[in-house]
Amino acid sequence: MKIRFRFVFMVALCLLAALPLAAQDGDALINVGSSETIPSYLVDAEGRTLYLFVPDDANCVDGCLENWPPLTVESEAELTLADGIPGTLGIYERDGDIMQVTYNGAPLYYFARDAAPGDVNGEGVNAVWYVVEPVLISVGRGSEIGNFLVGPTGMTLYLFVPDDANCVDGCLENWPPLTVESADDITTSYRLTGETGVFEREDGTLQVTYNGVPLYYFARDEAPGDANGEGANDVWYVIKTIGTRTNADQGTYLTGPNGFALYLFTPDDATCVDGCLENWPPLTVPVEGAIALEAGLMGEVSFYDRDGTLQVSYAGTPLYYFVRDEAPADVNGQGVNDVWFLIPPEGMMSDAG
Repeated sequence: MKIRFRFVFMVALCLLAALPLAAQDGDALINVGSSETIPSYLVDAEGRTLYLFVPDDANCVDGCLENWPPLTVESEAELTLADGIPGTLGIYERDGDIMQVTYNGAPLYYFARDAAPGDVNGEGVNAVWYVVEPVLISVGRGSEIGNFLVGPTGMTLYLFVPDDANCVDGCLENWPPLTVESADDITTSYRLTGETGVFEREDGTLQVTYNGVPLYYFARDEAPGDANGEGANDVWYVIKTIGTRTNADQGTYLTGPNGFALYLFTPDDATCVDGCLENWPPLTVPVEGAIALEAGLMGEVSFYDRDGTLQVSYAGTPLYYFVRDEAPADVNGQGVNDVWFLIPPEGMMSDAG
């Protein structure tokens, strides 16, 4: 398959202010819709919901396209966003010179089981299909680094370890801050749990914070999904997210930034060590601010110091993966030796007493 992306339409970040939910512009290809469960998401000119596919380099092909038809155009001149929508429209050229529309680099699809405008039946399907939210802070998915916070144009957001917004002068040329005109302009994905705010810099600009952490971009990231600043000088890091997945047999349980199931160890005071860790790798972060929670997760995040490596804990429970899970949907660690269990959103063991 021929893979070629072209970005052809840019909208300034300042247009995000006062985004009109459910507003329709009959002359625009892409508009904003809303539902009872999702405050804002992208729709086409007729109000039909649009989706992104997490594994995408437009890897939805053949039978997949029967359930998830792509949004296509005849020419680039059709690529228009309704007023107030931030981001970038572009083209993905499929075989046969079919021009599929992209938003912030992500190819856009419909869901065959959506019968009418306002339907969002494709949201969360197989934990790889999601509506596309035009908000200031949302979750980027599908990158090699997993799920992480991104800005309104899909570009990766970073934290700075020494920060009390101490990135100044020349630093800001490489690490531009995410700013707003007013704290009222901050909108976040309905999938995120964290608190937002602003940090007033010396020049009077308002830098956006997430869970108290000022947010920055990296000048060397060229396209959505880039994370070239990760680990730079051991002080710059992306902010990854812990999410959930629902299984018909196991219910809803925690997943790590890579989408794989997370487990708790019943005897744990982080007593899984040495050989145990080979089978049950811990979820770790370089610094405490480098993890966030997606919607529905209200447990407290804390950290267990493993000789300088920070293992993430949720509701007081250290988190682990299982090496025999080979795909995100696998839950092969559930119930192993009656001491390893999946973790539901409330943080209690899902199948232990």
